[in-house]
Amino acid sequence: MKIYFSALILTLMMAASAHAQEGESRSSSYDRDGSRGAAGLFVEPGLTGEFSNSRINYPISNSSGSVNGYGVSARLGIHLMDVVFLGVDGRYSRPQFNDSTFNTTISADQWNVGPVLGVQTPFLGIRVWGAYIPWAELRPNDSNGVTASFTNGTGYRFGLGLRFSVISVNAEYQRLSYGQTTIQSTVASAQTDAVELKNDSYILGLSFPIAL
Repeated sequence: MKIYFSALILTLMMAASAHAQEGESRSSSYDRDGSRGAAGLFVEPGLTGEFSNSRINYPISNSSGSVNGYGVSARLGIHLMDVVFLGVDGRYSRPQFNDSTFNTTISADQWNVGPVLGVQTPFLGIRVWGAYIPWAELRPNDSNGVTASFTNGTGYRFGLGLRFSVISVNAEYQRLSYGQTTIQSTVASAQTDAVELKNDSYILGLSFPIAL
C-alpha cells in the first residue's frame, strides 16, 4: 500500500511541475485575479513540516511523546469557479517518533488520506479548508528488537493558507487517533485496541495549486 501511495504523490508532483512550466496560460485561471472558469480539475503537490504532541493511553497508565518531521502532500480534485475546491488529500512523512514508554527516538513512516473541502477567497489570497481523515497509519522502525505499529487511525485537519501566484504558504492543525496497536518482537506479537495513540499536530508547509 505504501508503494502505491508514495507513487501517487510523486506522480502528482511531477505532473504539477510540468504543468507549471507551461507558464500562466491556464494555471493563472486559478489565481484570484485570473479569468474565472466554471469548473475544472486541480492538482496541488506540497511539502510539509509537522510538530506534534502525542500520548499513548494504556489500560493502567499513559505516556507522552512527539511525532516531528518532514513529508510531502498531494491533492487531486475539482474546483468550482476558481473559488471552491473539493478533492482527496494524501500525506506521507518520515518523522521522528518519541515516546516515554519506549524511552527512545526512532524514525517512522506515516500516511493518511481523506476528503478535503476548501475555499479560495478573493481577500489577499486567503484560503481555508478542512479535511476528514478516515485512514491513517504510523509505523515506527524497530527499537531494541520491538516494533510497534499504530493503525485504524481517524481524525481531521483544518488549514489556513496565503496564496501568492502559484505558491500557497500554509498552516494547519491536525488531530489523529489510532485505534489499534500491534507490537511485535522476536519472542511474541500482540494486537490490541485497548492501547490508543492520540496525536495533535501543527503543520507548516508550501503547496502549489495548479488548475487544469
